[in-house]
Amino acid sequence: MRESPELPAGQAPPATADAPRPAPHPAPHPAPFLANTPARAWDRRLGAAIVLLSLAAFGIAVPLARIHLPAVPAFIPACETALVLNDLITAALLLSQFRRLRNPSVLILGCGYLFDACMITAHMLAYPDVFAPRGLIGGNEQTTPWLYGMWHFVFPLFVIAYALLAHRERDRPIAPAKVMRAIVLGLVGALSVAGVCILVTTVFVELLPPLLTGNDYSQALRERVVARYAYTVAIATPFILWYRTRARTVLDLWLAVVMVAWVLDFVLSAVITSERYDFGWYAGRLYGLMAASFVLGALLMETGNLYGRLIESIDELRARADALAQSQEQLRHAQKMEAMGQLTGGVAHDFNNLLTVIVGNLDMIGRHAEDPARVRRLTAAAQRAAGRGGTLTHQLLMFARRQLLRPETVNANRLLLDFEGLVRRAAGETVQLELVLYPALDPVRIDPMQFEAAILNLVINARDAMPGGGRITIRTGNTALDPVAASALPDIGPGVYAVISVQDTGAGIPAAVLGRVFEPFFTTKEIGKGSGLGLSQVYGFVKESGGTVRIDSIEGVGTTIELWLPRSNEPPSDATATVRIDAAPEIVPEHGLG
Repeated sequence: MRESPELPAGQAPPATADAPRPAPHPAPHPAPFLANTPARAWDRRLGAAIVLLSLAAFGIAVPLARIHLPAVPAFIPACETALVLNDLITAALLLSQFRRLRNPSVLILGCGYLFDACMITAHMLAYPDVFAPRGLIGGNEQTTPWLYGMWHFVFPLFVIAYALLAHRERDRPIAPAKVMRAIVLGLVGALSVAGVCILVTTVFVELLPPLLTGNDYSQALRERVVARYAYTVAIATPFILWYRTRARTVLDLWLAVVMVAWVLDFVLSAVITSERYDFGWYAGRLYGLMAASFVLGALLMETGNLYGRLIESIDELRARADALAQSQEQLRHAQKMEAMGQLTGGVAHDFNNLLTVIVGNLDMIGRHAEDPARVRRLTAAAQRAAGRGGTLTHQLLMFARRQLLRPETVNANRLLLDFEGLVRRAAGETVQLELVLYPALDPVRIDPMQFEAAILNLVINARDAMPGGGRITIRTGNTALDPVAASALPDIGPGVYAVISVQDTGAGIPAAVLGRVFEPFFTTKEIGKGSGLGLSQVYGFVKESGGTVRIDSIEGVGTTIELWLPRSNEPPSDATATVRIDAAPEIVPEHGLG
């Protein structure tokens, strides 16, 4: 054994991989939302059926539209309060989807629903004879018709903007850092547009042309150019939406159904109907309430489905965790049995050699009993062989008998020296084993048995990677990580670590499977020559001890596996006292790795 300066554990080659590295896999699909879930044939059939039923009901209602019914002022707050709640919930759900998807089209649509809720609220508060004879927000008798017109004209503009942007290159997700700013700007914009519309229809309503003549506003809506322009835009909206999106997603489909009901509401209650509280006036507002419910209903169903899938996932994760906990002890036991099996051939060979020496010397003693000097030499040789056999037996018993996990503060150098004989036998005669131990190695708190099993597993794997022989180097050292260096490594914090590395000159591990070597039951060995449990046991032991594992491998050059174990502030036990400590150089904190 030769001593070395501190292990430069943080100066590994650039190809270093932290363990366990996830296996390469395609990027995950985005979470299913209305805005990105393709509309199924069943969805399309249901949407078409609702549109046909709505058109049929509209056809039945047209001849009855001008039948005057009793005035029920409470109908306005009841109906429009339901509309406001529907639109606010829909806006909130769409904005929450935008936070995940980050598509501007979804933000525009959510802001459109917020605008709609503001306009409906203003229309309800301004309606005469509901909360006050002339409403609560000022204006005159022309205020509610203009609020109604702007409500039914501006919201379709938001829908048209969604249709022009959705599923296009300009609708690509914005940067995550800009999501909240975009939401704030969208909300401010929607509220500002609603505020301007309300201000114009209340404070400056005298500047607007009249829409209401007595109790009749349908004639003005039919004759005024601005009114004709408004309902032309509303009627064109579902066609534009269908032409641009082809209802490719569930949101596209139900938004198209909403706009069909929206048009029927506008035409029935404001164009065909002659006065307030006519049959068409009531029926049109029911159409509006139905239109507001379609997207909300789809969003709520989607939310219920997501919660259902979440519960299923949680149950599955719990089942997997239980299965993992039940198999963990079995895995450790199987790993120890595998390691013992790997040792069987070498140990049997060693015992055979020892027995050959003992039997041969006893035979020679029997033949030359009359020569005392020769008998003493032969006896001493037999005793030395028996002593080596006893030492080997003792080491094997120590390795096999410990079962309980008992962490102790130990010096890893002493464990390696005590275990060296067994490790050399595991390496085999064709492999040169070298221990390069840093004399001032920090103590660590670990289970000595698991540490020995981990080192033995690494040595056996290194030996198997060199069927023609080679070199295995076990190296120890101290490494300090400052916060900057620790941030570059997964699952490890800043601090001082004792690093034990096992390096071989074998064939190396292909980069394609390097990230999977710590997975249980994954092995690159031939069938029947490895269970795939060795490295997973090593990784589990180090993680349980508060450390991490790093692996660096280059094909044709070799593999280095480092065990990073946190320094313990307790002194090591007497059984693992530090060996021959020389003056140790100061530990310099690392500022980067590789």
